[in-house]
Amino acid sequence: MKTMKKVAIIGAGIVGATAAYYLSRESDLEVTVFDHEQGQATKAAAGIISPWFSKRRNKAWYKMARLGADFYVDLLADL
Repeated sequence: MKTMKKVAIIGAGIVGATAAYYLSRESDLEVTVFDHEQGQATKAAAGIISPWFSKRRNKAWYKMARLGADFYVDLLADL
């Protein structure tokens, strides 16, 4: 019998939920999500998922944000 590896995800916001979703697709992982309260999703990550209003001029940062936006399209297709 194959041994299951246990993974704990802290926080059920957009980052935690996405990580849990993809990790749970692995057959040898048992994924558990822990969250402090209901209704707090994306509160901490709001600045990360809404980069377009930032005054940052760092092109590498914008490239990373754009890759994240592109990934979101793929995530929706997977769901």
